[in-house]
Amino acid sequence: MVQVRLRVRPTAAYHAPNKVETITIGSHERLEKIQEKYSSAGNGSKTRLYFDGRELPLNSSVASQDFQDDDTLECCNSPAISAALSACMKDLEEVKKLSYTRRHPGVLKQLLEVSTDVRNNSEHGIWVSGNWTDEKIKARIINFAIMKAVVQRKDRWAVHDLPQCNDCQSLYDALQDHKVFKGNGNGTRAFRSQEHLFKPFKNNGEASTNWIMLWKKIDLLKGIKRRGYDSTAEDYIEEFVRRDSGRHRSVSATINDEDEYLATHLNTLNSSSPARSLPPLPRQQQQQSRSRNDSSLMDLSSPQRSTSRQSSSSLMDLSSPQPSSSRQPSSTPRSRQSKIYFPQYASGPFSVLAALHLAMHAKHKNSNGRRLLSLTEDELKRQAQRRCRSNLYDKGRIRGRSAFACMDGLVEKQLARKEIIRDSSRDEIEKWGLLTKGERLGQFCFDFDRAVEHTIPEWNVQATLRGSVPRKNLTLCLDNREDDLFLRRLKQRCEDENVSFVERDLPAGDYLFLDQSGMQECILPVVVERKSWSDLADSCLGKGRAAQRLECVKLGSHGNECSGNCQLDKMKRCGCSKILFIVEGERCLGSN
Repeated sequence: MVQVRLRVRPTAAYHAPNKVETITIGSHERLEKIQEKYSSAGNGSKTRLYFDGRELPLNSSVASQDFQDDDTLECCNSPAISAALSACMKDLEEVKKLSYTRRHPGVLKQLLEVSTDVRNNSEHGIWVSGNWTDEKIKARIINFAIMKAVVQRKDRWAVHDLPQCNDCQSLYDALQDHKVFKGNGNGTRAFRSQEHLFKPFKNNGEASTNWIMLWKKIDLLKGIKRRGYDSTAEDYIEEFVRRDSGRHRSVSATINDEDEYLATHLNTLNSSSPARSLPPLPRQQQQQSRSRNDSSLMDLSSPQRSTSRQSSSSLMDLSSPQPSSSRQPSSTPRSRQSKIYFPQYASGPFSVLAALHLAMHAKHKNSNGRRLLSLTEDELKRQAQRRCRSNLYDKGRIRGRSAFACMDGLVEKQLARKEIIRDSSRDEIEKWGLLTKGERLGQFCFDFDRAVEHTIPEWNVQATLRGSVPRKNLTLCLDNREDDLFLRRLKQRCEDENVSFVERDLPAGDYLFLDQSGMQECILPVVVERKSWSDLADSCLGKGRAAQRLECVKLGSHGNECSGNCQLDKMKRCGCSKILFIVEGERCLGSN
């Protein structure tokens, strides 16, 4: 079974370091298993998962998203904005701890991170002491908390599905478009008063304090991403959170040393008048309040231990089949129990299982080390057709279906699974992946196919055409009047096999071979015409649209009856000494 190692950044990791977790999950598991671990169990809110700026459908499997090892799943559509908002809230919390007399520009410049021009401008409105009262700090913190809840879609703010934001202006525009600060019909007067706290320009022409703070945090994030970093952090967001937490510890230590010095002298002065103390709470109430505080801290910092144990155990149980599920009922006949399904070599199920196995283990053509845990129908047909003796694309005239119809049987046998997901353009696409039993059977199919190729090597077409003369630049020339669908498949196959090709308007035949090794382009003396069984039968019988295509070999005709315009005469006159017909498709029907 293919295991995928993923990094999950919960909401707690946007304001505290070392919170990003690494999990290992089976490729056939659904994303709901990850959601259950990081959703709050108390309030019933569900955490959403994002990857590359798009929300993941939780009812889809891990394989349908083609994750690679160490990919990071976010619990927020705009992770950088969420980390910057958390850092701004921590700055304001540190300012709030100061006494009002200590909130002067000297201390504020240590706690707040602002741009250089604002820091050097002592007359800027942000340094006015009247702007740092408890009420105004509380309003700014609430403003940041509302924007963070909207970005993370928490609780009642889940209705606001903001697009991915990367700077202050895009966040401001998204908030305006979704009418977040307008209340959207259910906002109170106090809530609507939050709008002026985050604006690019106020009445005096300056940006609001919250705008200045958030702009600087985002600028620091972009700088870390652009310049890189030398630490154990896995990405730039984690590095930003680590640096911001370290800065708060150092600045708080400096300020606390000064406060401790002042507090010591104040206690000395006030030692003669002891302060009043509240009567202690009863022991039972103390335990209840302590348990409530501990539980709230656990909910805010990380998922509860019981929830994580339950999620980890569920992931472990799902990663390997339980012994009880493998037992068969005693009433089942022994012969039926021992029957094992194995597809016939080069059949549709054989080629599909082998192709999906190769894609899941990054062994497919042009993989470049990237695993594809699931494939679309077109990708699956493209990779499986080279191992299949039947046509995976076109419906047969005998059975009325293509070899790809075997997928219904594989789904019924619980070997494969089909999922319908939305891509980045919001279009629905079908993707196919293997289940646990299908992965094991796909390994067997691949090993058997590799053993056959080792025992019976493929015919080297280029070596046969080159003969004794070395030809390095052999190019396949395709007739551009060939069927569009077949021509597209042929070009895809040439790309997979690294065969160079060109498209031209050929006077005769469907394919030629060009030698481009010399100064001039040479045509090899081989012309190829492709025919299906039904097309060849119609040509020989003189029926339908193919009545005049092979008039000289039509049944009952004589050589002198050919007008000279049939396909065989054209290929004879083209100058190629070797004329080949490739008859492909289903076997010839009895009616032909």
